[in-house]
Amino acid sequence: MNLKIFCALVLQLLLGVQVCLSLYKMFLEFDRYEIEYSVIGDFSKVRVRKFNRTTPVINGSYDLAVDLDDNYEIGITCSRSELGNNQYNLFPMKLTTMPVCDFINAYGPDYQWIWENKSNFIYVGPEGVCPWPKGTYWVKDLALDASLLPPVIPNGYYRCYLDVNLAATKELVHHQAYYSRIYRELTKN
Repeated sequence: MNLKIFCALVLQLLLGVQVCLSLYKMFLEFDRYEIEYSVIGDFSKVRVRKFNRTTPVINGSYDLAVDLDDNYEIGITCSRSELGNNQYNLFPMKLTTMPVCDFINAYGPDYQWIWENKSNFIYVGPEGVCPWPKGTYWVKDLALDASLLPPVIPNGYYRCYLDVNLAATKELVHHQAYYSRIYRELTKN
């Protein structure tokens, strides 16, 4: 096949995919939030509830008992269940385990708009934050926006684990799970 013809076909395919993606709006909906293990604080007062009876949001407060610094590592791993039948398969989307301060300073500035005016989390400026101080933090009506995600993520049910380990020994000190659903609806134009 001629290179020009091949390039034209690939371009048409990419434009077709873009047109199809623009016909649908992606939604990210919380299902539940669970603290499965923690020795670094009390997270039992955080819940997912419905806001205006339609939108799932995270609400509550937690007490962080330690200053989170580079003596701790944090990472996020996600799994997907296509049918929602609790048969989760590892999904190739994760935030690799790294020291807490590196994690906060790498992702905090870009994503803190999500919790701005919905929590008392510390503002992460250009100079960064380290350590994340112990204390009581609250979250009110925090909903996730699907615009955070690449548009090619498939529909399904997702479970994302956030793990905190001691950096020196790799001992697990905190394990929480977020359960959510991603789906699309045809836009009304």
